[in-house]
Amino acid sequence: MGHGVFGDLQLEAEIGRGSQSVVYRASRGGAVFALKMLREDVAQSGRVSRPRFRREAALLACLRHRSLPSILEVGDVDGQSYLLLELVLGPSLAARFAQGRLLEASLIAIARDLAGALSEVHRHGLVHRDVKPQNVVVADTGRATLIDFGFVARATGGEAGRKLAGTLMYSAPEQSGMLKRPVDGRADLYALGVILFEGAAGRPPFTATDVGELLRQHAAHRPPDLRALRPDLSPGLVAVIEKLLAKDPDDRYQSGEALAADLDRLSVPEASGAPAPGKGELRATPAAESAFVGREAELATLSRLWSRALERKGGMALLHGESGSGKSRLMREAARQARSTGALVLEGKCLRADPLPFAPLREAIDEHLRQLRRLPDAEREASEQRIRQAAGDTAGLLKRLSPGLSLLFRDTSEDPGLAEAQDLFYGAVARFLVRLAEFHPGAAFLLDDVQWADPATLQVMRWLSTLLAQAPLVLLCTSRDESECAEGMRAFTDAIGGAGEAVPRLGPLGNSEVEALISSELGGRAVSAELVDAVMTRSNGLPLAVVEYVRAMLDSGLLVPHWGAWKLDTEELDRLQLPQDVIQLVIRRLGSLRDEARRVLTAAAVVGMRFPTALLGPSCGLGEDEVLAALSEAVTARLADFKDAGTCAFVHNRVREALLGGLSVDEVRALHRRIATALDAQEGQDASKTYALARHYALGEAPEHARRRYETNLAAGQLALEERANEEAHVFLEAAQRAAGELGLPRDAELATARGDACSRSGRLAEAVEQYTLALSAERVPARRAELRCRLAHVHLGGFDTQHAWSEISSGMAELGIHSPQSLLSQVLVLVWAYLIGLVVGLFGSRREHARGEEAEHHRLFAKLCDLGAHVAYFDVRNLLLLQMTYRPWAPALRLGPGRELVFFLGNNAVVQAVLGRPAAAAKASTRAASVAEQLNDRALIARSLLYQGIATHIGGDSSGAEAQHRRWVDAYGRFLDAGDFVNGCVDAAWAMLARGYVLEAEAWIRRAHARAAPASAGGDAALLGHPYPSFLGAILAILGRPTEGLMELQRVERMVEKAPGERWRWSVYLQNLVLFHLEQGESGPALEEALARHARLGMRPEFTPFHLRLFFVYAAHARLAQLRASPPRSREELQGKARTAIAELRRAASTPVLRAHALLCEGMLRRLEGKAAVAEKLFAQAEALAREVDCPWVLFEVMVERAWLFRERGRMESSRREARLAMALADEAGWEARARRVRAHFQVESSSRSVSGSEPAEEAPAHDLRLQRQLDALLEVSLACAIVFEPREQARVALDVIVRIFGAERAFLLLCREGTQELVLSVGRGAGGVDLEELGGYSRTVIERVRDTHRPLVVTGTDEGEVRATESILANDLRSIMAAPLMLHGRLLGVVYLDHRLARGVFGREDEVIFVAIANHISVALETARAARLQLERVSLERDLEAMHQQANTDALTGLKNRRALEEHLQTASARARRSGLPLTVMMMDIDHFKSVNDKYGHATGDVVLASVAKAVAACTRATDFVARYGGEEFCVVLEATDLAGAQAVAEHIRQTVAALTFKSEVGEFKVTSSAGLGELGVHGDAIEEVLHAADEALYAAKRGGRNQVQVAPARAA
Repeated sequence: MGHGVFGDLQLEAEIGRGSQSVVYRASRGGAVFALKMLREDVAQSGRVSRPRFRREAALLACLRHRSLPSILEVGDVDGQSYLLLELVLGPSLAARFAQGRLLEASLIAIARDLAGALSEVHRHGLVHRDVKPQNVVVADTGRATLIDFGFVARATGGEAGRKLAGTLMYSAPEQSGMLKRPVDGRADLYALGVILFEGAAGRPPFTATDVGELLRQHAAHRPPDLRALRPDLSPGLVAVIEKLLAKDPDDRYQSGEALAADLDRLSVPEASGAPAPGKGELRATPAAESAFVGREAELATLSRLWSRALERKGGMALLHGESGSGKSRLMREAARQARSTGALVLEGKCLRADPLPFAPLREAIDEHLRQLRRLPDAEREASEQRIRQAAGDTAGLLKRLSPGLSLLFRDTSEDPGLAEAQDLFYGAVARFLVRLAEFHPGAAFLLDDVQWADPATLQVMRWLSTLLAQAPLVLLCTSRDESECAEGMRAFTDAIGGAGEAVPRLGPLGNSEVEALISSELGGRAVSAELVDAVMTRSNGLPLAVVEYVRAMLDSGLLVPHWGAWKLDTEELDRLQLPQDVIQLVIRRLGSLRDEARRVLTAAAVVGMRFPTALLGPSCGLGEDEVLAALSEAVTARLADFKDAGTCAFVHNRVREALLGGLSVDEVRALHRRIATALDAQEGQDASKTYALARHYALGEAPEHARRRYETNLAAGQLALEERANEEAHVFLEAAQRAAGELGLPRDAELATARGDACSRSGRLAEAVEQYTLALSAERVPARRAELRCRLAHVHLGGFDTQHAWSEISSGMAELGIHSPQSLLSQVLVLVWAYLIGLVVGLFGSRREHARGEEAEHHRLFAKLCDLGAHVAYFDVRNLLLLQMTYRPWAPALRLGPGRELVFFLGNNAVVQAVLGRPAAAAKASTRAASVAEQLNDRALIARSLLYQGIATHIGGDSSGAEAQHRRWVDAYGRFLDAGDFVNGCVDAAWAMLARGYVLEAEAWIRRAHARAAPASAGGDAALLGHPYPSFLGAILAILGRPTEGLMELQRVERMVEKAPGERWRWSVYLQNLVLFHLEQGESGPALEEALARHARLGMRPEFTPFHLRLFFVYAAHARLAQLRASPPRSREELQGKARTAIAELRRAASTPVLRAHALLCEGMLRRLEGKAAVAEKLFAQAEALAREVDCPWVLFEVMVERAWLFRERGRMESSRREARLAMALADEAGWEARARRVRAHFQVESSSRSVSGSEPAEEAPAHDLRLQRQLDALLEVSLACAIVFEPREQARVALDVIVRIFGAERAFLLLCREGTQELVLSVGRGAGGVDLEELGGYSRTVIERVRDTHRPLVVTGTDEGEVRATESILANDLRSIMAAPLMLHGRLLGVVYLDHRLARGVFGREDEVIFVAIANHISVALETARAARLQLERVSLERDLEAMHQQANTDALTGLKNRRALEEHLQTASARARRSGLPLTVMMMDIDHFKSVNDKYGHATGDVVLASVAKAVAACTRATDFVARYGGEEFCVVLEATDLAGAQAVAEHIRQTVAALTFKSEVGEFKVTSSAGLGELGVHGDAIEEVLHAADEALYAAKRGGRNQVQVAPARAA
């Protein structure tokens, strides 16, 4: 077509012709354009269809760059498709080259334009594939424009990607097929390098008349030295061109952006030298990402979180919603903001059923290290040094986390002491992440799909959640809301506790947001309301669905650009009938793939979300080229993406799920078998391969692979134990055990021991005992048997079963030929002998060599057994045994020389010497222990030696010195101490602080213990599963005025200790703190008496009671005095006797100055109560002097209170009030809220600001400030709860739970007014712990009625200072603290919120009233809001019910399959879909042979069972994409899309065999049934679906006539 008219366009001249299209200069109304249309021969051949032409035009229209021509219009004239473009005027670059070589400035300018254009092309996942001088136009302004996108394709693209495309002179080695690598944007950058070389040198780098030689040169020859050809060029430009021409795509520029950045640096006049080209780029060109719309509020929440993190107040946000709601996009947008501040961003994805422990953490760290390798050397080395600094002294431990860290820390060895403590690894990883953040301007860790996090990763998250609050680190997580994810989500939320930021669930986008998103996908052009409505209707506003539908419309040619906007072909859209959900869209794309590509992707789906390409060929029986072509096709279809070399990944979880959904169980197993075999054949072995082999062999379940299944799973289990992945180890070892059973292997001690280790570390104590016992039965070597006994004893100790633990210890010693003494005399003799031998060896043993070999192992095992025995003796309060277990390993430890055993002995000896009252000897032993540990440079041993030094100092009487020593090991070495020792050290410090009265400090120590114990015990640490340390917190919280929280902690410990009624140590710890709790609450009745009596039954003599249990006698003495003060005269004499006994026991237990100060105080208090004031004053003076000496504010406080009573008794009221005010000031400073309230009530005084303690004020905020903060937090929490919960009762539950927790109440009730009256009716009742209270009983009716009548709040304190005192209902129900407030809205009473406490007085104060009323008002507003929301929800619920009714109407009730009505609808849509796509569609009709005789012989009930079972079998044999229906009676129909007759025949035969294998039971006996089937295919047996159905039915009856139990294909229709 030359000059002429084309529609309303005037054709002026032909300006270009390619292999498929021709371009004309055309004009319309005076404007000039470029008109592109298919060549006549191409159009007539049908090689390029109209939809394809329109699709390619639409893809190009999405590109927006100054160096790319704009697409103006796409249309048809007389059936001829055309494309109208911006006409770019100017000569081609080839013409410029013909005039001679270009100057450097021109080369850089042209390269900069083309780099930007190519970056835009690549960002949309496209590859130009024909970048050459003829396709570059240079305008008069010097701007270069890239034209002729005739060969454009998706990266690695599709059918074209498998054919030779482009101009060979400029083609990259992978584009010509000489290099087996995917064709992506880096191939275009190579072509640009050839252009720049030609422009600089005046000739291309490679020339040859023979095509094969030209291809070989591009693949194997180095280009000529450009420096020699153009010595005037700068070294920088030469380096850029050389990098572009690298043979390996990984060695080239990875993106146009990186190339442009280097070109910009070359353009700066003052730039000198040759830059390291591309070294600063960290990523390839990012794929075009959808616009960020509709999530601005959520992003603002994340931005606030990030701002706090920069102030070292890090946190976590959990983004949740259904799949495709934009969670990952929101997370990446937040990460982009973080990166813009220079922050470190780490990204990891949790994958379903991934066998690799710590998988997302490994991925995040290794990807970061890979990116660092692209930095310039100096910058890379500085970054790697930061990583080393972040790892610090745990580098040896962290080597196991990832291959990248193993390489980086290859010169660092692992401390043996650290390797033994399981919980240390998780803590080390968490601290490493925090330290990485500290060495950067903050860090963000992105963790995707946390519902699939592996157990090892969850353990790290547990630790990380305890560190975030003081770290410049943000943890951003996403999770899916589907029901199948609920269990995994619960595991994750349990791991992080309450560390998360409240981010509302991500819901659908609105119309305007969908419009913006569509416009972004379409290059920023305007979109019509018609298009928005069409997409909104189908996508329901889900961002992923919006993007998928827009792309599906583009791919189908339904959208075409038209002068800055987009036109939608609505008629074709209606005919196309796109699927109504995202998963069906994905399946539709899968259906467009060749069988070979689907096969490769299916195998990849079984491998995982991310898969090595080298594994797919052997797994599918395909060659490397075939696999590459298949993956290229998948990338073209936007189903997968190439990652780093040799690795590919699905673009979304939905793609993999769709592929797996099309497989039967047998097909999945078969693929696992092939993958396992292929993986086994590959060379090399690393952790990833070890775990993957075990997984695939286990899931393959092949009998012939049982041996490899056993070997690989045993190896994976042992490796997981080494890597501290205990849950994963348990799974692998279970699989190994099953394989061993199949093989009939004899009992294996190695496997049983490994299983025991996995069970012990993961908290499965009973199972661990079972496995170790099995190992014992198979083990014959005495030393190994002794080691197994050690492990058994450790497990029993974890359950506080000291009896069985000691039995195993004794048996372990017997294995070593050492027997335990039984009689008292023999025990004493053994102790004396061990002590003497230790002295002798200590004096003369240095002359002998240290023990080696078997002797050394014997000594080590004996020392280990003795250490366990010492724990038994300590918990059982067996002092003689404790001395034995301390000194019997003395000589063996010396024989072993400096090591763990010697440090353990010296530390234990220091404690024993302190108990014996020899502080100098204790100091000497602890100093030597620290010296040996430092000599060994073993930080775990250093930590333990310092811990025992602190304990020995405390027992020796120096509480202040002990506190300083405890702080030293915690700050410097605490992270190296195992969790059990760490908690015990914190408890000792808390004990010391609590005895002196430093309650806030004691709370801090217990909180520190809990922060370490919680993740460790959740991970199964046996030493902490039953530890009673929370009981300390129970007593402490009571002192701080939070008795409800304290009581919950005590009740938790009570449930734990009740499981071991004979275990004295834990009972004593629990009871001493229970007594203190009752004492602080003013409880002097039966509850206190019962606690004292239970302790008495333990039979512990004060002078022989272990040091850490002696605090009970302090509390008991104070408690007896409290009972005496509150007693009536008639029982005074009896209580005086009990008080005297308690004080006498305290004196016998008082081995330290602090305890003696308490004994003096209590003796003085008793004397005052007896009326002996003078004696009391002397004792108080002595107690005060000693208390000031040892810094004991508790004793000082009690002395002041007692003096206040003395002054009052003498009538000196002003002096009494002065002492009371001093006591109040001290109580306020120390945070003793309950004690302060008691003084205020008794003496009617307010606090003074004067400090009298003699100690520095506590660092923590005053108690009332903390309480105010908690109350403000409560208001915020109620607000957030009411914002996301709309059901009124549930809303009330949330609000009441917050109120109970924050105000320390025992119960809370919400009473609402009946409609139109003021009659109050119980709506919701909640107890502490979040339990529903069904009845409103035992409450104060007087308080509720007064609040209802007065519309004013009311507080009853129980300390005679409240507005309502001892009313009948308060006395009858023993109510001690009450608070109630009205629910008011616009002056109208809605109800009353009421809370009380029956166990503690003074729980609520006047200071609580204001915030309580604010919360009540908020509840009022929320209730009204919820009513409106409920009406909306009822409407939505009705719509869902209608949908369910529709579903029910389309489902067969007996079989659960679709019914005939649903089948008829599906047949119409499926046939229309098949006609559009050109894919085959086959229908199968089948029924059960002789089914009438089944009913007649066995009964209709049995017949129904047969029908249901056959239906289930048919469904199991088909894919998720197939449609199975009950046609009627015993007849079924299966619709198989994208399946021809051959494939359908295989499916039908599989169904026939499966049905024939079924066995049914009846009263008459067992029987079987058979089935027959007929097949028909659309197009082969008719163009109408009714014809196909008839043909299949005829084939079914032919099968029956042919003898039944067979499959028949209908004969093809006549031509």
